Amino acid sequence: MLERGFLRCTFDKALAWPIARPGYRAATFATSFILSPDFLSFQRTPIVSFARARELVSDMTKITKKIDDAIDSESPEEVARADFSMDDDGVCKFLKNRKYVPASFLQTIERLADCGLITRDIGNGYGNLFCEKVYERAQTQSSLAVRPDPDVRLIMAQQNLEFASVFGCFFFGMIKPLPAGDSRAIEVTPSTIKKAYPDIYTINSLGQILDDLRDLMIDLEDEIRNKRVSPNIFLAHALQSSQDYNALEWMQRQVERYKIETIHPRDFPETLKSSFSSVGELFFTHASNVSGFVSRTILESFWHNTVSEGINTSFHHRVRHKVQLEAARYAAFE
Repeated sequence: MLERGFLRCTFDKALAWPIARPGYRAATFATSFILSPDFLSFQRTPIVSFARARELVSDMTKITKKIDDAIDSESPEEVARADFSMDDDGVCKFLKNRKYVPASFLQTIERLADCGLITRDIGNGYGNLFCEKVYERAQTQSSLAVRPDPDVRLIMAQQNLEFASVFGCFFFGMIKPLPAGDSRAIEVTPSTIKKAYPDIYTINSLGQILDDLRDLMIDLEDEIRNKRVSPNIFLAHALQSSQDYNALEWMQRQVERYKIETIHPRDFPETLKSSFSSVGELFFTHASNVSGFVSRTILESFWHNTVSEGINTSFHHRVRHKVQLEAARYAAFE
């Protein structure tokens, strides 16, 4: 990673306060989308429609959070046993499985289509792609539970980054629709999405890496406690052997024993320091591919500020407050 110049260090300091606080953090990150060339090329009509339907869009984010929670509450083996075949209407049957997906998901797709933000085909195409990714991850997690494999774990982490990229582009597509081909039929695949929104796709992937960095200790605690393999990319790079797992398990025991709230990356065990370095190189390589200079600078600042803050554990007051806020938010949505 390159040394930061005076202006960039000053920029980092200016963003330190909002990046450290959940609500402002999201708004600051959103600026990297708004200032990207992908976003700047939109036309006025779609964004006006998007603004008018903001409550509906907000509902969809909450519904997808509910789906994510429902899937996480089950074992990967149980999720993988669900029916992922296509129904006669071209919609994956998993989207009609009320154990995981509320009826409001497809209903909201219909309402978004009625508002003109997406077409039904595009909405269902994204839904089917999400199902494909859910099944893919469940299969991989099931495999890892039976036979740990560092290479397979790295694949799962990469799948998670791709899922985040696709998910973010689903919402961006309500402002700038996927371009239709000659047949006017659009196949919703990671490759077509990435081709249509190269910067937005990459920014979403980088956002997931930043989330994995910020949630590193939370994900480690969850994996040790619940024996569920996390798709966190830092853990995937760090846990390459049983000795590595023992080192991180020891660190987690110290966190619980002394109720440590924050750990700086310089205090990580060696295997996690190595992971931090390799994922950091990956992050800055991908960030350099974002064509918007300001967007790229904001993303780099997110990394530097998150590292400077240190990585919070479940004992940190902000983590606890965030959990309480999210619980209240989704309880109100129910």
